[in-house]
Amino acid sequence: MCSWRFAVGSWLACLVFATPALAAKPLGHEGQWITDPHGRVVVLHGLNLVNKIPPYLPGATGFGDDDAAFLARNGFNVVRLGVIYAGVERNPGTYNDLYLNGIAKVVRVLAGHGIYTLLDFHQDQYNERFHGEGFPDWAVQDDGLPNTPDLGFPGNYLGMASLQHAFDHFWADSPGPGGVGLQERYAAAWAHVAARFKNNEHVLGYDLINEPWPGTHWPPCAAAGGCPAFDAQLGAMQQKAIDAVRSADPKHLIWYEPNVLFNYGSEPTHLPALAGGELGMSFHVYCLVSAASVCASGEQSAMSNALTRSASTSDALLLTEFGATDDVATLRRIENEADSFRLPWIEWAYCGCNDPTTSANPRASRRWWSIRASRRRARTS
Repeated sequence: MCSWRFAVGSWLACLVFATPALAAKPLGHEGQWITDPHGRVVVLHGLNLVNKIPPYLPGATGFGDDDAAFLARNGFNVVRLGVIYAGVERNPGTYNDLYLNGIAKVVRVLAGHGIYTLLDFHQDQYNERFHGEGFPDWAVQDDGLPNTPDLGFPGNYLGMASLQHAFDHFWADSPGPGGVGLQERYAAAWAHVAARFKNNEHVLGYDLINEPWPGTHWPPCAAAGGCPAFDAQLGAMQQKAIDAVRSADPKHLIWYEPNVLFNYGSEPTHLPALAGGELGMSFHVYCLVSAASVCASGEQSAMSNALTRSASTSDALLLTEFGATDDVATLRRIENEADSFRLPWIEWAYCGCNDPTTSANPRASRRWWSIRASRRRARTS
């Protein structure tokens, strides 16, 4: 039964909070709207779950069936699940299926409670060498520059030249081990993951790269009007990944991302139109200041820019990160803003998990362990 109905363009959509039991095939889309196999609009609200610490397995955080049940009881129906590239391809051209078994186990646990999973190749600051995570050591080309100054997260993006050069080499598709381009390795790893999950109707799709950073070319991206030259590079890289995924999986949604500076609302995206069937744009909203009124303006601008992108491309939209705080007023404000734009959303994050690259980590970690402790007490009382 539909929760309620509303007009989408010239057609009438039925809005549902779908569960995997309703789906005979993966979710698709109609323009910006995520839809079920019956053409009904699906409202997705959820949380991120990423373990950024080796061995990068979500289960190593303690996440299990009780957590999935807790999410479902509180009305959440999607989790953006971090898949760390370094865990997938520890050595060039060799894939770690034991790691993917761990990812698949969490997908099954979530599906058992009616929760979809968005698989996310998550990176922050590229690699542990730069006090981040994501890419394997063999994919780091930093031109021998020192890892200074160390400004932490996210300061190293702006000030650490070695980190910026590592991104430059990735965007340039520089040859890596065996003379194979870094992007070709990355795309092939995505194809391997997609082949593993291609028949899983509980998977929402594939988020190609988290918060792509422009490297040394970041200043133009921070200026009003954006950075068409870098966005063209970013689009070309994501098109390679889309093509690789489609070679393995013709059905699931593929989610590309704009450059990370889009998330602050000051610039539109200049990504080219991408080809590959069922596509969507995954984007985030964050704020660099503390004034709620200023933040709200930037958040709404980012959402408006996302709608402009979808109007041009007919791609789906999904707000896949916001928050990074346990301040209820901030979370409620952003959720209300997203709802007013009729955007599905996924908050950052369910699990603090000693996260090295989240500014609100200490508070988030305390919240996580407090939740787990309260549930353990409830089970034993």
